[in-house]
Amino acid sequence: MSNYPNYLLSNFEEEEAYARNLILNEKYNKIPSYAVWRIMDVANESIGTRINWWLNYNKSENKLIKLTSIKWLKLLNYKE
Repeated sequence: MSNYPNYLLSNFEEEEAYARNLILNEKYNKIPSYAVWRIMDVANESIGTRINWWLNYNKSENKLIKLTSIKWLKLLNYKE
């Protein structure tokens, strides 16, 4: 479970799901409905799994993808 208070959890996870969908749309131009991230999908993942998801994109050549990934790694308290 995250270190964030419960009242912040859904907004945080909602923003992360939105950011993941943004990344996938940026990379693939369009994603099918079954691949769209929802709040509950993110909420069911451990912090480690969430960090690993973002690590897949933090070295992207696409500036938007890279900066978004770096932002989320910081928000999830990733330490290199």
